[in-house]
Amino acid sequence: MAGILGINMKSITLFITVITFVLTFGGKLIAFNRNINVRQETTYNQSCDSLQADYSRQGLYVGLSLLSQKVGGDFKSNRILYIMTSSQIGVVPTLDNVMGFGILAGGRFILEDSYTLMAADLGYQLLQYKTGIHFILINNDAVTIAGGDASYNNLNLNFKGYPVRFKYFEPYILIGLSYSWLNIDKGSAQYGFERIGNEDRIIFSRISDVTYSGIGYSAGLGSAYYIHPRLALTMDVSLHVVNFKSLNGVAGSVDIPIKLSGSGWIFNVGVSYCFFSF
Repeated sequence: MAGILGINMKSITLFITVITFVLTFGGKLIAFNRNINVRQETTYNQSCDSLQADYSRQGLYVGLSLLSQKVGGDFKSNRILYIMTSSQIGVVPTLDNVMGFGILAGGRFILEDSYTLMAADLGYQLLQYKTGIHFILINNDAVTIAGGDASYNNLNLNFKGYPVRFKYFEPYILIGLSYSWLNIDKGSAQYGFERIGNEDRIIFSRISDVTYSGIGYSAGLGSAYYIHPRLALTMDVSLHVVNFKSLNGVAGSVDIPIKLSGSGWIFNVGVSYCFFSF
């Protein structure tokens, strides 16, 4: 328990550090950019169709990306999680990322008081992993063996601020929330007890997939480079921390009785397309 709590505290401390850096750096850039924007109000209210010097725009957009995330936190070593109330166990394996993709849709708008460009979008991310262990059933015993597959899903609500804007290049800060679920193939086993002599022996009866789910939060920095007034190449890196609260396994869905978290840096490269102007 202490080890798990310690890892969670490290994740929280790292996240707070990232948030502090992002907000401090972003605040200074916003203050600098506000002086410029006040003198260029008309220029910064151009639409997606603008072909003038400033490529900044307001409108709706969609995006597609490739991404990678190394999940740490409590998923740094292969472990077994016992859920006594529902007579099932779940694996908490190491996760080796293969690759993932993301899609999103959102809108960009300018704050009238400061002429600061902001954005909000909804997105979905799917990452595929190879796992360190999974269960097999041998003679009423759940045996762990190496290997397996897992999928990590994030449903994100992200907010972006563009403190400095150039003709083709726009750096941004990112803060977001997510509902995340991690599905591990053959990661759950159901057990019961059988009286043999004077001892109670654990008997395993079924094996199934396990899904951990919870709420996550993220913060990071990124940039957009416009190759056309409507089309941009994007790249960002963010720290993503998830506190898993629920386990859905072979014996149904139950609350996780301990602290269980997954954290890691998400590296994201993609494209976005502005298809509708305000």
